[in-house]
Amino acid sequence: MRMQKKEGSRVQQSNRAIEQQEDTTAKTFSLTAALLRFCATALILLFTVHCSLSYAASDSSSNEKGVPISMELRDVELRDVLRALGQEHGINIIIDETVTGKVTVSIRNVPLWDAIDSILKGK
Repeated sequence: MRMQKKEGSRVQQSNRAIEQQEDTTAKTFSLTAALLRFCATALILLFTVHCSLSYAASDSSSNEKGVPISMELRDVELRDVLRALGQEHGINIIIDETVTGKVTVSIRNVPLWDAIDSILKGK
């Protein structure tokens, strides 16, 4: 009888240890996901600020291809890049639900519409 109680106690301790480890793993995953969301938001914010500065420094009489823009982005959702470009430059961009995926963009002083074409052709 005592042997069964000891084994039952060991099983309960083992179960508690497993539950604690699962809880720790879940918390770690949650923190990692939050950190990734924060980094993506920070990248978009930096891109937006950079575009604002580029736009302010550029000539107001830009040609039909748009003002020159520069940006460096890594593994950012394509929808977020297009949305940020549209908002920053005051253009309407309608993004279909089927547009998905991540892009890495590195461009310097490229006209806005050429940049958008390149981003879309690359995807």
